[in-house]
Amino acid sequence: MLKKFLIALPVLLAISFPAYSQTTNISRTAAIDGSIILPTNQPMERYEILLLSKDGEQVISRTYTDLSGRYHFTNLSADAVDVVVRIDGFDESRVPVKLSPGRIASVNMILTVKARTVVEPGGWDSSVVQVDELSRKFPKKAVDDFQKALESKRKGDIAKAQELLEAVVRLAPEFADAYNLLGTVYQAMDRYRDAEKQYNMARNLSPGSVAPLINLGVLYLQEAEANEKEGPFVTGVMYDDSLHSLQDANRVDPRNPTVYYLLGVLFYRAHSYRFAEASFNEAISIDVHVGPARLALANVYIRQQKWKEALDQFDKYLAENPKATDRAQVEAVRTKVIQQL
Repeated sequence: MLKKFLIALPVLLAISFPAYSQTTNISRTAAIDGSIILPTNQPMERYEILLLSKDGEQVISRTYTDLSGRYHFTNLSADAVDVVVRIDGFDESRVPVKLSPGRIASVNMILTVKARTVVEPGGWDSSVVQVDELSRKFPKKAVDDFQKALESKRKGDIAKAQELLEAVVRLAPEFADAYNLLGTVYQAMDRYRDAEKQYNMARNLSPGSVAPLINLGVLYLQEAEANEKEGPFVTGVMYDDSLHSLQDANRVDPRNPTVYYLLGVLFYRAHSYRFAEASFNEAISIDVHVGPARLALANVYIRQQKWKEALDQFDKYLAENPKATDRAQVEAVRTKVIQQL
């Protein structure tokens, strides 16, 4: 009994250019010269650019862009640092740079529109629920109310679904699917600990089911995103929890493409691009249409400046999805990638 989940990845990811200028000067200090580009038509403002230490969140220096998106850092000590841009409404962009004495590093970035991690509200396939089988195990009212809750959630009436499901688990405390669905309701309300409790109830009652484990993985990813301003020491724990849940899901169902897709998202957010690439490729090999896996893989290649590989993924995505609603945006990014070849 599976529930499909999607994590919406942005079409664009930061494109970094860490190649260093061949220009040398007398100074033994380093410098950074770069720009940011917004993927929307909104007017450019003066945005803050942070220079953070490589081993944490310590701010080494900060500057602001001009109205064309250009920025500069000068008189820097040679070191490994991260250039970080944090703008409301966009995903954080973080580019590692190794500074060299007397050199200017060029770091140009295309920002990405922020997309929340969500459980697809219509992802539960009612055809998977065997009503006759459930009716033999649980009271008819519990099964009927479960179906009503499912329909309420599909229609977006979260409060009604919550009311029904809380009554169902009181009436039928062994009803694993009801706990699992109630977890998705709490998760939609950002009640993370309540959702976590329901998913764990479901996994304990039905250890052979992959759905609660996937749900837990998504929950911790969503919670990490909601707390990203707290820094990596906070979100790192949540990413670890997500990884453990998804690894458990993989052991239950080793050929589940959604699990590999979510692992790819997790590794991408942790900047582990080699593992992200492998996970997305595995998801695509099982089911080419699992989530926006091709776009996610293209984004990984962009982060690594593998322009030909990124272009190949964009071309395959457009060929496989000729009526995609985001076709114009994908084609625009594809044009930017071609310019880097």
